[in-house]
Formats: sequence, structure tokens, C-alpha cells
Amino acid sequence: RRFDLSDGPLFLLGRTALGNQAVTFRLARGRDLWFHLRDGPGSHVVLPLERGEAASDDLILAGAALALHYSSLRGERAEVRFAFRADLDAVPGQLGKALVRKERTVFVDPRAGATKEALAAFGLQLTSSD
Repeated sequence: RRFDLSDGPLFLLGRTALGNQAVTFRLARGRDLWFHLRDGPGSHVVLPLERGEAASDDLILAGAALALHYSSLRGERAEVRFAFRADLDAVPGQLGKALVRKERTVFVDPRAGATKEALAAFGLQLTSSD
């Protein structure tokens, strides 16, 4: 699944193990950012970045909010990890699983104003039917 944002960037999202494998290990490049719920199952979300481009705090929060929304903890407050694609390895024999060598985390509260504002800034609004 693709989320094209109103100001240009887009997010790629895997909804199954095969989809997660594809967006993370076939489509993502080394400097792209990868997001996933910490300590739980969920979708892999990738933010493609151009060479030398940095993600704003709002883009990071939007990516983390998407990862949380498409996870087992949808609607809950939770920690989401993110990393550069270059810091990930596929787990042999486990489709859609990633071994993360270096990560950062962000705490996401989907009901918080900051999360809603970050999503709205890019034309995203998550509902229970997404």
C-alpha cells in the first residue's frame, strides 16, 4: 500500500509478511527510514528519502503513527522503532522479519494532538476503517 502525501513524500506499507518483505528488502534503499511497532506484530512502513534528505520530526511521527495504526496495538499508545534500511537484515527463513542493528524509538499516542497534527500536515487522517 502507498500513502502519497500532499506535499510530495510517500510512505510504503506492507500489510502481510510477504508485503513487509517486499517493502523492506526489495523496495527500500539504504537511507530510507523503516518503522515498526516495538515488541509486537504489525506492518512495515518505509519512508523513501532522497540522497542527503533528512526526515522532519513531523514525518517521523507520521511514519510511526502509520506503523502503530497498522499493528496489533492499533488505537493504543505504544513505542515504535525506526531505523535506516541499511541497518536492517532479513531473518533467514522468516518471511517479513527484520533484524535491526541500530534503531531509535518514538512513543506514539494516536489520540494526542501532536500525532493528529503530524498526520494532518501531510494530508493523512487515520480512522478505524483504514
